Amino acid sequence: MLYIMRHGKTDWNAMRKLQGRTDIPLNEEGRQMAEHARTEYADIHFDICYCSPLIRAKETAEIVLKGRNIPIIITDDRLKEMSFGSYEGTANCVTTPGCPIKDLFLDPANYKVPKDGGESFEQLFARTGEFLKRGCKTTIRRRKRCPERRTWSYEFQYHLSGQRDPAVKILERRNRELQTETHTINIIYKSKQKATHFIQ
Repeated sequence: MLYIMRHGKTDWNAMRKLQGRTDIPLNEEGRQMAEHARTEYADIHFDICYCSPLIRAKETAEIVLKGRNIPIIITDDRLKEMSFGSYEGTANCVTTPGCPIKDLFLDPANYKVPKDGGESFEQLFARTGEFLKRGCKTTIRRRKRCPERRTWSYEFQYHLSGQRDPAVKILERRNRELQTETHTINIIYKSKQKATHFIQ
């Protein structure tokens, strides 16, 4: 099973600023969220942890895995957040007139990369897909095989705080496409109040 956990809260999250690749650290509330996650997932077995090199992601992972006999976090650039180019740092992009990033949240299927830089969904899925294929496939193969179908099964657990991720529709479409390929991805959405440490 593959668990995907979002980082804790930062000051830019609180100010509703686009972060992307900008390296913003956790704030105190974010560290408390990570501590809560550490307690909640204390009985879950993890073989290894891969992590974005961004400080907010790495610190979240370090807090969640503190005191556990798990191979120390392995950072990988392919796990960085989606890039928003020159629009990183923009506050309230959904209501900011002329900000092209709002389509990412309001109409993700028609999102187009702004001329001032940023990353497309295709680029995002290419690098993260490459990570899954090359970076952790070997680990998953050792742990879980589906011999009756001769396919590998990955469970993506998205823990959301009452809202759907803007890329959900595209992920679901990609999931349908993958049903005809050699890999099956089951996307499981969990929305519960106590999972507030997984923030938008």
